Order: sequence, then C-alpha cells, then structure tokens
Amino acid sequence: MLEHVTAWVFFLAFATSAYGWGWFTLRGVAKDIEPGFAFTCAVGLAAMIPLGGLANLARVATPTTLYAMFGAGLVLAIPTFSATAKQWVRHWTGRARAQSEVADKRPFSIALPRALTVLVICVLVVFLAVSLLPTLGFNYHDDFRYYLARPARMLATGSLSSGPFDYLPMDSLGAQSFFHGFILLGFPLEYLDGFDAIMCFVLCLVLLIEAGRRYRVGWWYLLFAVLVLVFIHPNTVNISSLYSGSLMILTLFHALAVLSDRMARQEAVPWWWWLVLVALPLAALLALKNTYVLFAAPFLAVYFGTLVASRSSRRAAVVGMITIAIGALLLIVPWLALYATNLLAAFAPAGFPGEAATESLRAVPLGGGIATLFSGQSHYYGGTYSDYMFAVVLVAGAGLLGAYLLIRRGDTAPVAPLRPVAAAAVATVSFFFVVALIMGAKTGVRYSATVLIGVLPVTLALTARHVEGLGAVLFRDFSLLRRVNFAGLVFLTIQAFLIAGFSGLTALRISRAGADHASISFPIAPEYLDHHRRALGPAARADILRMQRTVPAGEPLLAFVTTPFHFDFARNPVSAVSEWGLIAPWSPVPFYQGAERLRESLLARHFRYVIWEYDHWGVVDPEVFDFYRTSPISPFRKFAMRNLDFLETLGGLARIADKVFDDGHRMVLDLGPDVSGAGGRPPLAGKSDVM
Repeated sequence: MLEHVTAWVFFLAFATSAYGWGWFTLRGVAKDIEPGFAFTCAVGLAAMIPLGGLANLARVATPTTLYAMFGAGLVLAIPTFSATAKQWVRHWTGRARAQSEVADKRPFSIALPRALTVLVICVLVVFLAVSLLPTLGFNYHDDFRYYLARPARMLATGSLSSGPFDYLPMDSLGAQSFFHGFILLGFPLEYLDGFDAIMCFVLCLVLLIEAGRRYRVGWWYLLFAVLVLVFIHPNTVNISSLYSGSLMILTLFHALAVLSDRMARQEAVPWWWWLVLVALPLAALLALKNTYVLFAAPFLAVYFGTLVASRSSRRAAVVGMITIAIGALLLIVPWLALYATNLLAAFAPAGFPGEAATESLRAVPLGGGIATLFSGQSHYYGGTYSDYMFAVVLVAGAGLLGAYLLIRRGDTAPVAPLRPVAAAAVATVSFFFVVALIMGAKTGVRYSATVLIGVLPVTLALTARHVEGLGAVLFRDFSLLRRVNFAGLVFLTIQAFLIAGFSGLTALRISRAGADHASISFPIAPEYLDHHRRALGPAARADILRMQRTVPAGEPLLAFVTTPFHFDFARNPVSAVSEWGLIAPWSPVPFYQGAERLRESLLARHFRYVIWEYDHWGVVDPEVFDFYRTSPISPFRKFAMRNLDFLETLGGLARIADKVFDDGHRMVLDLGPDVSGAGGRPPLAGKSDVM
C-alpha cells in the first residue's frame, strides 16, 4: 500500500515538474494568454523532449540527469503556484466572463454541470490510480520486446539507441520511452503505464475544460465533451504513445485557437510565439510516434492555407509557417542525430531475392480495407467500425460548421478559434482513411483513436456555443424552441448517441481495469495474466541474469528473447533483436543466405555470443508468420518471410556453434573465433559501435 501511495505522490510531483518547465518556457507569453495548469504542463512535457534528445545523443540520459531535470522542474514550479492559483480559479469558474455567457444565466446551468464535471474527473483519477498502479497486464509482444526494455536500457547506458538491430526509429523517436525513464527512477516496470493511461489522460480532460472556458463554452456542453473524451474507445494495445499524443494534439489545437483569436483582434503575434506555442508541441508530437505526422501535416497545411487566403493574416501566416518549420526541425534534430546511422542506412537497404516471390501474393488490393470502415463489423479491439465512423462524421460536421461560420462572418474574433476546428476536421478525416489504406482497417481505426480523442471533444466544445446562435436564427419564429434551446439539446443528443455507442466498451474497460489491473483492449485470459506475473517477477529476472553471466562481462551479445528488459545492460552491450525489427531497412541480418553467412556477419560486427529463446510462452508461433505471408499489406509479408527465415537460420546456427548454455527454453551460443583468420576472440566493440 505504501508503494501505491508513493506512486500517486510521484505522478503528482511529475506533473508539477512538467508545470515548472512549462512555466519557464511560457514566461514571456503568460501575461497575454493566461495559460491554465494543464496547458502549462503539456508545454513543459514538450520542452523536456528536446532536452531528452540531447541527453540521449550525449549518452548521459542516466538517473543523475533525469533526477536533475525532475528536480529543476519542481524548483521552477513551486514559486509560481500562489501567483497563478487565482488565474486557474477564473478558468474553471468563468467569473471573468460570466456577464457575457448567456448559457450560464439559466437556472442550474453553472452549478450542476460544473459539479458533475469535477465529480467525473475526480472519480476517474481515484479509480485509475487504484486500479492501474501497478499495471499487471501488458502486451506480451510489443511491451515485452520494445517498450519495457527501452527505458531500462537508457538508464543503464545513457542512450535509447542500441545499434542496427534496434527497431528505433521505425515506430517513434523514443520520447515516450524517455518519459518512462523518470518512472523507473523509483518504481518497477509495472508502473510505466501510469504516465500515459493516468497522467496524460487526466491532463487531456483538464486541458479540454481550460480551452472551453477560455471561449465561454457552457458547462453542459463541457460536461458532454468530457464524457465523449472518456467514452471514446482508446484501442490500447501497448504502453506506447496514446493519450500523450492526444494531449499534444489538444495542446497544438488550443495554441492555434489562441493565436487565431489574437490575429482576428489585430493583436501582435511575435515570431517566437509560433516557436513556443506551436513548434514545441508539434515537435513533441512527432517525437512521440511517427504516424502522427500524417495528422500534423494536413492539419497545419489547411490551417495556414486558410490564413494565407485571409488578407489580414497573410503576413502572420508566412512568419508562422517559416518559424514552425525551422523550429520543429531543430527541436527534433537531436533525436534524428541519435539514429543517424540507421536512418542513413535506410536510404540504401539491402535487397534479398528471396522476398521477390512474396509480391505474387498481393491477392487483395490495399483499398479493400476502406470498405470495412463503412461496415457494422466488429472491430478486433472493441466496438464496431460504424462506431468510429460516426465519430469521424461528427468531426467532419463540426469542421463544416466551423468553415461555414468562418466564410460567413469573415476573419472576426468570435469565430476565429473555429479556424483550427476546420483544419483539424480535414486532418482527422484524411488520417482515418489514409492509415486504413496503408495499414488496413483494423490498424487504421486503432491509430485513429488517439486523433479522435484529441480532436473530437474540443471541436464539439468550441462549436457548441455557435450552435445556439444558429438555432436562434433557424427558430426565430418559434419562441418555445428558442426558450428551451432546442438546437443545443439536439447537439447534446447527438453526442449522447456517440457516448451510448461506446458505453458497453467503457463498462468493459472499467471491469478489466478493476479486476485485471490492465488497460489493454484486446481479449485476455487468466493464463495470460499469470504469465505476465511470472515474466515480470524476480525469478524470471534471475533466470535471464544467470544466463547472461555465462557471457564474459563487457562482451557484446545479440539477444532474441521475449523479456529483454531483464538484462543487465550495464554489464554487457546488449543488442535485442525483435520480430518487427527484422523488417527495418537498416537491419544487418543477411536473410536467405544460411547460418554460416549469419555467423560471419555477426562476428564481423564483434558479436561472438548469441542468446536465443526458442521455447517459451511468449515466443511467437511460426503459424502466425504463415498467416502474415498471405497478407495484402507488403510490410506484413516481409515481416513473415524474414522471421521464418531468421528462425530457420538460428536453428542452423545452433548446430554449428558451441552451446554455452541451454536449459530447454533458452540457449547461449558461442560463435567461435573471428572468421577473419586472425584467430582468437574478436576485439571488444566500443560503445559507439554497438550502442
């Protein structure tokens, strides 16, 4: 129980530290935009990401560095709380704008929905803290192979990068794993999900309210927007970026709404405002997961396209585009430099004749997944495709309303915050269909959940107050409909249908979190959780360390195991091979060339020892690869072919190499002397060679 309470205090302190960094970053604009707590925290997290990139590039992302960053944020935050407390109260109570809020003058329009909104958030915070700290159910593949091992490696070696066998940066630049490193400073792996599933989720809720109150959105509308954010099924598959991505999308949206409002009021927007308010969260978004670029690019393109079309904002648009492009690139340069060797190798990937035959298996066109999006079929991770399509339609509807009002009323302050609404709607719809086209309907919906969570609630909230105005025009001859705010009721009813569509899934999420202490969305069985408890326990770690001790200290080793996070990364430079890592364009594995060629290649890279886990609960069944061999998606076919070949080659390697260790589940292979002919053990690789 003490560890649980300590964890709750830690995440509160982590948010406070992020707030300190955010306050420091925003100190030049705070008086003009009056940022709330959640927005400041989000900017603080975004500001920490470039620092994390620099620390990883310099290989000093160690506990000492992370403690220093954590402490510096706290020091920066503490003196600011008393000065900003009144400002936060104004954001939540709306007293500063109460006179202009028609909706809030109606009976019970303030106290009741505001109390319900606060109650919802408080109940969620307590429930999530109790049920998901610690988390006992992970993705045995994604989390075990990648996301649990990365922060452990970083703290031990000072860097996330481990060389050409690493999957990074195929999925992301590593920002999420950098934040996970802070949690591992004082807590075991089971607490990592708290960053995304609790801390970032709660910040999303609070930031949504801050954005709504800034633009005089009534509390009933905010209550329903909060419920929409809570009820949208997140499709949680692993502990990679999900709500952290939604938080940065929401931060980017909020910042653009603020800047749009200022430009409409003919107030100055200095170039460095674009850097701090837009480029910084944009760079953070791109560093969290690579697929987010498919949302960010059309979002900003449409936003600035509309600004350029507006004569009054054309100059500001040009300054903003240049500043954001250069600033965001510079902010992620440290992360790109960290993986420079892999990225450069990707421009000249090795070709293997054995993969050419897979192209004949393109039996189903990629576009076949688009039709599925319009169906009522069940989605693997929960709900139906029609549920998510309805959410996308609502985003599109909000965008159309925003575009209509912008065109009808021109570049005026009351409708200026709707500019990012229209841009986000275009970006969300394009993201939904483009990802489904590239990766299939199942994966497209899964990745779109993050975008929908970040966009749909805030677009509904910001368009809500304009619905009443349209209703007053449409029903000007019907006094009863005007008095009962018929247009607003219809708007809330539509959202209620969306909430009802996801209500069954939300009940399942609550049940799973409470009973299984897991946030993952795919079906799990009791034996699945039992395996996790064993795999994360001290006995499993002892097994890995006992096997690692058969390799001389300091000797580089290649590991193909299900739980690489248990390795002592400080004792040996460990390069962990993963199933998806084999399709990386920089992978140095000589596919389809046999065991002897693999042995020569590994020894040439100074890997004399190979650890292979060949028979264990978490080992992927070859039948899975056989299934993917006939996939209509090319990367999936390559994934299957390369993994089947690699397993066969490892089997051959086990027959020609010396077995240093074999317990019936894992083996340690000694590949022997250097094949260069010099004999003896190959020279130990320096840190820059293998890390």
